[in-house]
Amino acid sequence: MQDRTMKRKITQCDQDDTLHDQSTTQEPNRERYLRCISEILDQGTYGSVNPEPATMNRRGKHEDTIAFQHGECEKGNAPNESSGIEERKSNLWRELKEELFFNPRKTGLFILFSLVIIFSLIFCAIALKYGLNRNKSGSNVVPPLTLVDTSPFPTISPSVSTSHLRNTAPSAAPSRSMQLFSPTLYAPILDPTGCPRHPTPAPLPGKKGVAFTLRPEGREGSWIENLPKVQALNGYWNYNWAAYRIDAQPMDMEFTPMIWGPWTVPEFIQDHVLPQIQSRRVKRLLGFNEPDKENQANMSVDQAIQFWPLLEETGLSLVSPSCVDPLGTWMEEFMDRAVELCYRVDWIGVHWYGGPNVNNFKTRMQAVYEKYGKPILITEFAPADWSASTVQNNRHSAETVLNFAKEAIPWLEEQPWVMGYAWFSFEIDRPEGTSSALFNLDGTLTPLGQYYASVRT
Repeated sequence: MQDRTMKRKITQCDQDDTLHDQSTTQEPNRERYLRCISEILDQGTYGSVNPEPATMNRRGKHEDTIAFQHGECEKGNAPNESSGIEERKSNLWRELKEELFFNPRKTGLFILFSLVIIFSLIFCAIALKYGLNRNKSGSNVVPPLTLVDTSPFPTISPSVSTSHLRNTAPSAAPSRSMQLFSPTLYAPILDPTGCPRHPTPAPLPGKKGVAFTLRPEGREGSWIENLPKVQALNGYWNYNWAAYRIDAQPMDMEFTPMIWGPWTVPEFIQDHVLPQIQSRRVKRLLGFNEPDKENQANMSVDQAIQFWPLLEETGLSLVSPSCVDPLGTWMEEFMDRAVELCYRVDWIGVHWYGGPNVNNFKTRMQAVYEKYGKPILITEFAPADWSASTVQNNRHSAETVLNFAKEAIPWLEEQPWVMGYAWFSFEIDRPEGTSSALFNLDGTLTPLGQYYASVRT
């Protein structure tokens, strides 16, 4: 009875499959047919049947095993043992799984779909991480006119003019054959003039500086002679008109090297400045010393412009050449050319040797700042009487100069555009500057020297 029921259900599966094929005009739906047969087997219809033993065919399989050939279901006699039923069910499940899960076309599509999902997730993760990093570091392109000037001094547009250059051919940029350092690739931020804008230089540790030569032992103005004077004046920074740093350099002062003249480039940069940069012991570099004076650096503007890129390549903050006349034609032309070529000049170096008139001194410093629109560093200043032929006929008394210092130095400390200053200590036996000396012949401090040493901020 149950055997007939089984056959009837299998026949129904065949009929359903045939009707489906006729209605859809497609290939036999083996997946649907396999599920139909599987459901019959799961119902355990053969559980109590006890038919005759099944025979084996040439392939070693039961003749009554349900096989699928050309979409048809061959039906044989039911097995007479439960093991036959289990084997039949196992075979059907295996074929079912092979059809459903190991079909090459379906497997390929599944793998392709999985790879698409995986690569999409990886791409999203990378894009998200890149976006976060950009948000942290900020945009690479900044509109030049929206920059905020964070410098501690007010912005004044440079008043230098390039009108005297308009009727001449543009100055050619100097050759980079003398390049000392590898160029750094970056996207520069442009200022309103179209030149790359550089970060505001770090300020000195204090404004008061000390200027004394520290030459090798055995020479006039050696470090053996002058180092005690440097230490006695309690400065925050010092320089010695040279690029080398002595081993006994006071640790509580910032040493600032100078490229004095054309013959010190590029050897002094390579031999003295570069090692200090590598050891992180130097932050700024002073430009040429009085290039507009014959017995000093005595350079043409063309020479200074030719060598200036080498100073730029150090990456240090740069102080312009310090001229005898910072408002004269030499300095004006140098700054015009530097602006034209987009050369970097961070601070303006200033020398001043006038009479002990505080108002004139203030007016002069203000004029330099307003002319070039950059902060100033006064590397030499002191009242002097250039008409004096002897110490006795110097028109400026020591008391007058002391009063000048007591008024001028506090004013310099208050001006945000004055980055620093260094009093020039004449020798006390020099006629033109005897009243500006900081030391007596025996090395002790003069009253002016005592006041200068006491200045601390």
